[in-house]
Amino acid sequence: MTAHITQLQPWIGYEKTLVITCHECTFNFSERQHEQVFIYTCLGGMLRKDDHFQQDCIRHYLEEKACSQIILAGHYDCQVLQKILSDSFVPASQAFFQYNMEGLQRAYAQHLLKPRVKNRLLAELNVVEQLRLLMRFSCVQEKLNDGLINISGVMLDGHDVKEVFRNGISFNNLMVCN
Repeated sequence: MTAHITQLQPWIGYEKTLVITCHECTFNFSERQHEQVFIYTCLGGMLRKDDHFQQDCIRHYLEEKACSQIILAGHYDCQVLQKILSDSFVPASQAFFQYNMEGLQRAYAQHLLKPRVKNRLLAELNVVEQLRLLMRFSCVQEKLNDGLINISGVMLDGHDVKEVFRNGISFNNLMVCN
């Protein structure tokens, strides 16, 4: 999926921003934006609590590059998430979503069981859960406690961008199913 960084402009403004996204996403920038926006990609946009290298990279962007904002940008129809959901991915990654899948299957609204809708909601939940994990990283907690950082989660959908998370508040409907 190719996106233009201007799609995130309402969230970026004039702040130095770290955008965390899936390997499948590529962003087009202007030269001026290269000094303001930094991209960190990881498989499925998934962070890992025990990956100290990943935490050191994020710390580098916050401290050395002086980023005052983090945006985690997910996207619908993510191949990594589809592999996890189809049992064709490593069991440990699949287990990460097991609780949420069971919650969806017990949901009261039958339309949530349609695969396309369920996969879109799980992609949003992935962004929300990754940001909750990010907020537990010590380098992020310190900045949050001092009011020096903003954290947002967005979903890219073609040319549209939908915000699903901001500074600890979730804006998606999946949470009521769990």
